[in-house]
This record gives sequence, structure tokens and C-alpha cells, in this order.
Amino acid sequence: MGRYNAPIDKWMSLPELGHIIATAYNIVFVSYGIHVGYTFLPIIVDDDIESPTRTLIIGFIHQARHFIALRMCNENDYPLPDVPWYWAQERDSSTADLVAPYMTRFEESITLMNSRKKKDQHAHINVNDNDN
Repeated sequence: MGRYNAPIDKWMSLPELGHIIATAYNIVFVSYGIHVGYTFLPIIVDDDIESPTRTLIIGFIHQARHFIALRMCNENDYPLPDVPWYWAQERDSSTADLVAPYMTRFEESITLMNSRKKKDQHAHINVNDNDN
């Protein structure tokens, strides 16, 4: 291990820390990976602080085991992966309205993923081994 390398048990892990990051920095925190993506919203918002207006987007590079910052071409119009299911159970009532502005973008992401799944299903070739 190099001089500045942190041991694996000290690395940031998602989705476990996503809402903590979103809450600490009062941001919408989005992560993309090969098979899954998440949108993390704060779990609590102080009364004297506005709802998050900034978004931080990262991508996970699987083989390098690193995250990189991403920038979308149109910063306000791209599909967003869904919020993890447990956010609704863990969040404070102060965050009840945070999802509403992003619903269309969540739905776009679901539509995209469903169309991709259908495309992938048609791309597979079925081989029947019983023809020998």
C-alpha cells in the first residue's frame, strides 16, 4: 500500500453513505455504476437551510475501483436513477417535498432501463443442447 492509500475498510461505500453525503453537504448526490445507479437526497434539512439546489454526480469505474466526477451535457434535463427504498423510511418530515421536482426524471430513467432490458432480452441467442 502506498504512502497515501487508505485501506479498503476506510473507503467510501455506496449506497450506505450516499444519504449521509447528501445530508452533510445539502446536495442531490447521484451515483452511476455498470448495473445500478442511485439518487441520494438529504435525510434531514434544517429549517434555516434551503432545499438542495446543487447536484454532485459520480460514476464508479469498476475495474479501477474508483469514483470519478461526472458532468452531464444538459445539467437540468437527464434521467435520474431512483432514490433507494429505505430513504422514505429513514427521512425526516422536513424532506417530504424533496422528491417531487425529480419525479419526471426518475420516470424517464425507469422507462430507459425497461427499454434496455427488452432490447437485451431480444439480443440473446437461445441454444438448445437437446438437438444433438
